[in-house]
Amino acid sequence: MSVYFDRYIDDQQRGVLKVGLEWHRVAPLVAVSWYSEQQGGGVSLYNDEGDLVPGLSVPASSTQVTAIVWHPIKKVLLLGWETGVLQTWSEHDRALTDIQSLHKSPVTLAMWSAAGGRLITADTSGTLVGWKGDGQCNVTVVFQHDLKDPLTQLVYRSVEEHHQQQPSVDLGGLAKAAVSGDEVALDMFSSWRPKTSSTRFLVARQENLNLFVGSASGIIYYITESGNCMEVLQADGAIRFLLFYEGKEELVVVTETMVLGEFQVEYDGTLTEITKVKLSGRNQDMQLSWAGPGVLAVATGEPHIRLWDLDKGDNYAVRLDGHYFNEQDAVLSLAFCPGKAVLAAGTSMGKVAFYKYFKVEKDEEHNWHVQYVATVSGPAKMCRWGSTKNLLAVNTVKDVVILREHQMCTHFNDMVSAVQVSPTQLSIDIFTTKQHMELKSDIQIQGTFVAVDQVVIWSGRRVVVYEFSPDAQHARVVGSFESTCEMAALYETNLYLADQGNLVVTNFQGAVKQKIDFTDKEGEAMYIDINGTSMVVGSVNGALKLFDLSRRELRSLANPKFISESVPDFGELIQCRVNCKGTKVSCLVAQSSLLPDPKVYIWDVDTDAVSYFNFSSGREDEDDQRVPPNSATSTDSRELTVMERTKLESSRSVGGRFVVNHFWEPSDARLFVCEAKLLPDTTKPPLSSTLLLNKTSSAQVRLQSELLIVSMFSTSESGVVVQDWVPLGEQHSHVVGVAVPYFYLLLKLDSLILDADKDAGSSMYLTSNRPSQISTHVMRDFQGLENADKPTKQAMMEFSYHLSVGNMDEAFKAIKTIKSQQVWENMARMCVKSKRLDVASVCLGNMGFARGARMLKIAQSEPELDARVAMLAVVLDMTEEAAHLYQRCGRWDLLNRLYQDTGEMEKAIELARTKDRIHLRHTFYRCAKTLEARGELQDAVPFYEQSETHRFEVPRMLFDDTLALEQYATQTKDKGVKRWWAQYMESTGDMDTALEYYQAAEDYLSLARVYCYLNDLDKAAKLANDTGDRAACYHLARQYENSDNIKEAIHFFTRAQAYGNAIRLCKENQFDDQMLNLALMAGPREQLDAARYFESLGKGGIERAVMLYHKAGLLTKATDLAFKHQQFNALQLIANDLTSECDPALLQKCAAFFIENGQFDKAVDMFAISKKYVEALDLCVEHNIPITDEVAERLTIPKGEGTDDERSRVLLKVAECAYAQNNYVLATKKYTEAGDKVNAMKSLMKSGDTKRIIYFAQTSRERDIYIMAANYLQSTDWQKSPEIMKSITTFYTKGKAYDLLAGFYDACAQAEIDEFHDYDKALSALTEAYKSFSKSQQGNTGELDNRGANLREKIELVKKFVTIRGHFQVNPDESMVAARDFANELRNDEAVRRGDLYAMIVEYLARQQKYEMAYKAIEQMRQRCPGAQVGHHISEPVLLAIQQAVGVQINRQSRGNLSGGGFDANIEISDDE
Repeated sequence: MSVYFDRYIDDQQRGVLKVGLEWHRVAPLVAVSWYSEQQGGGVSLYNDEGDLVPGLSVPASSTQVTAIVWHPIKKVLLLGWETGVLQTWSEHDRALTDIQSLHKSPVTLAMWSAAGGRLITADTSGTLVGWKGDGQCNVTVVFQHDLKDPLTQLVYRSVEEHHQQQPSVDLGGLAKAAVSGDEVALDMFSSWRPKTSSTRFLVARQENLNLFVGSASGIIYYITESGNCMEVLQADGAIRFLLFYEGKEELVVVTETMVLGEFQVEYDGTLTEITKVKLSGRNQDMQLSWAGPGVLAVATGEPHIRLWDLDKGDNYAVRLDGHYFNEQDAVLSLAFCPGKAVLAAGTSMGKVAFYKYFKVEKDEEHNWHVQYVATVSGPAKMCRWGSTKNLLAVNTVKDVVILREHQMCTHFNDMVSAVQVSPTQLSIDIFTTKQHMELKSDIQIQGTFVAVDQVVIWSGRRVVVYEFSPDAQHARVVGSFESTCEMAALYETNLYLADQGNLVVTNFQGAVKQKIDFTDKEGEAMYIDINGTSMVVGSVNGALKLFDLSRRELRSLANPKFISESVPDFGELIQCRVNCKGTKVSCLVAQSSLLPDPKVYIWDVDTDAVSYFNFSSGREDEDDQRVPPNSATSTDSRELTVMERTKLESSRSVGGRFVVNHFWEPSDARLFVCEAKLLPDTTKPPLSSTLLLNKTSSAQVRLQSELLIVSMFSTSESGVVVQDWVPLGEQHSHVVGVAVPYFYLLLKLDSLILDADKDAGSSMYLTSNRPSQISTHVMRDFQGLENADKPTKQAMMEFSYHLSVGNMDEAFKAIKTIKSQQVWENMARMCVKSKRLDVASVCLGNMGFARGARMLKIAQSEPELDARVAMLAVVLDMTEEAAHLYQRCGRWDLLNRLYQDTGEMEKAIELARTKDRIHLRHTFYRCAKTLEARGELQDAVPFYEQSETHRFEVPRMLFDDTLALEQYATQTKDKGVKRWWAQYMESTGDMDTALEYYQAAEDYLSLARVYCYLNDLDKAAKLANDTGDRAACYHLARQYENSDNIKEAIHFFTRAQAYGNAIRLCKENQFDDQMLNLALMAGPREQLDAARYFESLGKGGIERAVMLYHKAGLLTKATDLAFKHQQFNALQLIANDLTSECDPALLQKCAAFFIENGQFDKAVDMFAISKKYVEALDLCVEHNIPITDEVAERLTIPKGEGTDDERSRVLLKVAECAYAQNNYVLATKKYTEAGDKVNAMKSLMKSGDTKRIIYFAQTSRERDIYIMAANYLQSTDWQKSPEIMKSITTFYTKGKAYDLLAGFYDACAQAEIDEFHDYDKALSALTEAYKSFSKSQQGNTGELDNRGANLREKIELVKKFVTIRGHFQVNPDESMVAARDFANELRNDEAVRRGDLYAMIVEYLARQQKYEMAYKAIEQMRQRCPGAQVGHHISEPVLLAIQQAVGVQINRQSRGNLSGGGFDANIEISDDE
């Protein structure tokens, strides 16, 4: 809960009008511009306390300041004057500096970009200047535009700050927001605010230097970063407001004509209209402000605020309703604080209302709630938020008021509480005497501390001490003095102040008695707590000092403790507390990110050790990093001890939280209480709205409650143990204090969710006439013992402690003297929380509760502990706890039963629909039974229907109310109910009504039965024929049979598919033809019956008998009968259905029959069915029957049948037959299946399918297959396919046929020489050939010498040719001689062609243009190489050049192929491949 303190600025310029004000974005500095006719215009600076900041001296001038703007980061203020002058003031220089201005008219607009990189100024004459700022805030002109149009508004095209609106909680983002002063980020944790670190970091802001400028003529200009200007919109009036919505890249425009337009901003700055709205109200009072992401607030001088949701397209009005506004109030100013998500609205009657949005109701106007209403000295003409402290400055023209938010302070001590209810008022309760009083002070209360009969308050400037009167009706001031203390405490006649970083002890009048200094290392003293005679003082740096107050002067109880040394990521101390004996000090700290640490740290003074309990994980320091034994990720399989199980259960309940406040109990040094809050999760709605909208059960509140009150024991022996936890109710704000047997809780005065005054449309909570703001909640262990004597309370405390640590002997010893049944029942209820069923059995025994003991025994059969404890809770009437436990262990069936037994049928049905669907029908049935028992018969009907028991239960329930039953039967669409009502009407003799409802129920059997009963067979026949209902047809057929109408009976027996009865009538009446048709439609049994009948007729019925035997599946019988009576046509049909399960003799007989009749293919089928595969194959060969893939599969012995040899022989036989019929692919397949890969390859080679041959060779992995494949591939046109050449070399290599590979390389070399004249590739091929030949002839030297010598000779010749050709480029003359000599040396053309030598000579001479000599060389080539073709060796261009030069026609004869190609010697295959 918050109030706002008001501080009027220290106005030293009396009688001046406040024209404008501007906050610095970070620093608590506000600039106020003023003007008067006597003094002229000027600017003054003030801090957050309203004090004047010296250093800004403005010379007297008759002109006034028309624009003021702060640099977004630096403490630099820019002033714009009506003369066009621009000046800057910086905190460093504390002097005004003139800027060389380009303005000649009043400067009306000035704005920095988000990071201060760009400044824009504009004046009334239309001059716009862009300035570039440097790190020292010096500015230089970047661009200037003289638009000749007065400029009224400008806005940057800003970049969205993503960290401000997170779809889910990002702790890193929250930390950044926290250190930048984002109140919302810190509010998600607690009301604590950093003392020293709120501005030590700044979040870097992105900036977009493009901007929009609006003018008085209605033109909007778009200015780019480089200064380019273009007109993007012409509005229908002067531009009054410009706002940019970065979330959707939209521009909001408001004109003087009260038209609001929304425009989409394109990439280049052009605008596209989205919507336009005409506003109502007074134009001169119009104000515009954001009120959240995408939410626009508009005030037009009326008693309401109009809000537009740009994302949803909705608009609504929030009125100034409530007792704190009057009819004359109208909204004059608006200001929104993104850091606090608060909208401030200033009114004409001097009120400032602070609105906050809470999603509670469907109507959006009811979701804006007033948090506080402040009063100022006049109409609030202007409101501005600023600084990281989120201060609000309000301008009333005569005064400027600074409003600072302050969390209402509370304190509880010595059974006295003080609660702040307004900035200057306290509500005080004395619980020992049950007295209440209101204390009104003259100072604004910043903090308070109470004692038995005294209270001290302080404001940051003054301290006042009050003493209560004996009747507690009033208080008198016993001391008052000036002090800037941050914290104060009171004990007997002394005050203890944290003043200026030190601890000061004074009397009530402020006289200093003692002073305790804090060093720089220790930091400033900020926190004081007193419990009994012990006092702890903490500093922001984490230094703790413990003192004894029982003596006249302070005495230290221990050396100072630096808690920061025990906290790895220490940032700042938040709170410290001491127990009543001074043996333990607890504290809460903030991490370096300024987010509260979820641990509560405890300093044991006796051992000087620091331990902690982590509320995030729910474990103390010793167990925080340890995996629990016998868990999914643990290697320790031992069972949990009682203590371990107790701690684990506690962690499950209090984990996932952090501590916002804590207190030590004033009489027991072991017990302390923490207020634990859920870690924030913005993806879920607030719990309060969940409660209101979804009607969350109390068990779910316990599970989901945002705040828990957790009581804990801390001892040196047992560490920190959770004793109990209770959810903080919606009506409570927070814990104020603790004293056995009560928690003292502060009531929510705002009633934002549950106590809102909806008629007044307000949630104002500051009511000073409320009698008490504190309520009490009895501790679990002391329920029923609130008025017990002190020994009983001490015994219960001992019992609670020992029960929490698992020491049952000591626990029972502590309460053995207690005889109260209420106490034992109380302890039994405690066992539900602690899940100690063994203790519960003892408690139930002492209570004499036999039913409970029996239920506890039955519960032992349940496998889950939570389920067993829940059953105990049920017998103790703790239904909410039982429901919570059933939820935790997932026993939805038991939870459903609990809801049913307690009459919460709505919850039971909802649970069954979502979690326990297997019991959904039963739940509906129980709900219907419950409603029936209450007499709510009509309400029970739908639940009987949903349980699908209505066909019996509803008629039973309504049987005594015939009219209601008839109405139900008439209205329902259920055919079962209509059938029941028809049967009831039939039983009463009302046949017409019965027929009507039988027809509605589509019960055709009953209709036919009634018609037959009424002797109306014609209607019955029509019904049976129209509907085809088998039951109706059968009933009608029996009626016709009984009346000897045989034909109709046979007809309806057929329609009813009762073929047996129809055939029986046909046999009895010799309807043979009709019987055959019926038998063909009937089943096997009827067909056999008819077949026997036709067989008995002799020759005339044999054909029909064979057909029916075949149809019925008796193939052997049908075949025998067909052979016997020579029914060969039928035999062919039967053969198609014969299987291997038939008699082999029968199959042989059929095969012989087909052979005699020349149907060899069918004979083959018979042999295949009888598994005589060889005979079938011989028949195929003998009569050339084509063997297809299907036939081959049928003639192949399936795997698993016969021996492997038999199957191989059959496969080979099939392959040979396929080979003989030129079906090489099939032959290959069968040879492969038989394992004969050689013949398979031969078959495949016959097919000529090169791709399959290559694939088969690759998959077979056999040497012979590789060689066969390579030999085959050499017979193809391998020179044109590199892939085939590669396959040949691969296969020869894998087959280790190196001699064949050498021959292939030799052939490749010859091809390169003959076809392409490529001697380089030929040389490579010959080299490979020699290598391969060497591998093949290892050990056979004779053969190696002969063939190897031949290959070496070829290699030498080719190498010599290549060498000579290469030397032609270096020494042509020597090369010419060498070429001629080489040509003369050649004995044959096997290795090197003489024609190629001469061609080389001719081409060289042609290049040298020695055409005559070239021609002579050609002639010599013809003589020496008679078989050579000139055109084959010499290129055509060379021949043409020679021919033209010598003038002689050269006979080319045939021309060789001069295109490149051939063998590539770089392809190598290793032996291992």
